[in-house]
Amino acid sequence: MSIKDKLEKLNKTKPAKANIDDTKAQAIEALRRRVDAVVQKNPLPPPRKIYVRSHMEETLAGKEVVNECGRFFLVEEIFKKTQQHGKIAIGELANVCTKALSLLAKDTDIAKHNITDAIFIDLETTGLAGGTGTFPFMIGIGWFDGNNFILQQLFSRDHSEEKASLTYLLEMANDRRFVVTFNGKTYDMGLLTTRLILNRLRNPLADLPHLDLLHPCRRIFKHRLENCTLSNIEAEILQHYREGDIPGFEIPQRYFDWLRRRDPSLVVDIFYHNRLDIISMAGIALLLSQMCDSEDNPIARDDLHITKLKMERDATAGDTENLKRLAESSDTTVAIEAMALLANAYKKNEQWMDAVSLWQKILSHKPNSFFAVEELAKHYEHQVKDYWQAINEIETFTQNVPFILRAERESLQRRLTRLRAKIANKTNKHQLKVKHEKNPHC
Repeated sequence: MSIKDKLEKLNKTKPAKANIDDTKAQAIEALRRRVDAVVQKNPLPPPRKIYVRSHMEETLAGKEVVNECGRFFLVEEIFKKTQQHGKIAIGELANVCTKALSLLAKDTDIAKHNITDAIFIDLETTGLAGGTGTFPFMIGIGWFDGNNFILQQLFSRDHSEEKASLTYLLEMANDRRFVVTFNGKTYDMGLLTTRLILNRLRNPLADLPHLDLLHPCRRIFKHRLENCTLSNIEAEILQHYREGDIPGFEIPQRYFDWLRRRDPSLVVDIFYHNRLDIISMAGIALLLSQMCDSEDNPIARDDLHITKLKMERDATAGDTENLKRLAESSDTTVAIEAMALLANAYKKNEQWMDAVSLWQKILSHKPNSFFAVEELAKHYEHQVKDYWQAINEIETFTQNVPFILRAERESLQRRLTRLRAKIANKTNKHQLKVKHEKNPHC
């Protein structure tokens, strides 16, 4: 093909290319019109204002604190003694009995100090994993100053402010003698230890006595609470009802949103949530100490659980007077459990007649009590050596109780077998003795 022919061929294809370009242009124009229509129907929001650090003071009554490790944001509130938190006045909180707290914590060192030596700690974090990636962006601390309660919230506006807030925490905890938390043994104190190590800071908190309020609350209140979360105990026990509180699971996302947008309104609810947690911890500490000191709590089951806790954690708390009173309770379940505990106390002191009387009384109230019949059988077998009476107790029980757990039935059967063997052995010995007496040369 000549050059002339090639040029003619190229000239013939040019209109086709132009047609393609026109088609594309039309398509783009159509798409643009569609986009414009969508935008007009749903206009984009105006660009969000990025808040700088100075705007924190406008939203929250706090200030920026600067120390040798950097800066962070601090909110402080002083609760006067006349202020109420549910059914408790703030001024009453200073009356917390540390001897009772030492019993609840199972640490006698707490009893050596006053409640003004305590520091209450609660963290708000970026998650619940507890590993090195979990960041405690807010540290709530509280302590007593006379009849007032001082609350401070240390807020790290980003990760760079963590060391400064941790340093401040250690300064405030320097004069304290014990720590109070809620679920702190499982979570808060372990996480603080990790963050202090990562920031190369000493950890004096690890050496302080520690009262974790969650554990005694579970022991005492679980029978009447759906769950033992701090907010639920606050509502059901302290009778303080939160309004507009942020759910705990939403807190990490709120902080992540804050990091992106720096809008102080995003963290206001977190400050409120943490504030209530700290105050409620102080209120619960007061209530538990009062219940431990009281000889007659209004709810019998609470009283029973406190008595059990005292007996387990304090060898000198074996006074049986409270158990005697609870054994006469109108709540049958409480009465039976109190009688069982009292009978064990009598058994330990070898007050056998009193113990037997209580075991029999338990069976009269609760005929299917395996505990009572077993204790009676043990008593007649080992103390009285009356094997027939022990057998009679077991057989009467099995005849009168239509349903017995398999493990309990097998245990009673083994005891019956042993008792009958003892009777047979005793009979054989007696027969040999009689035979020997009749014929000494045999």
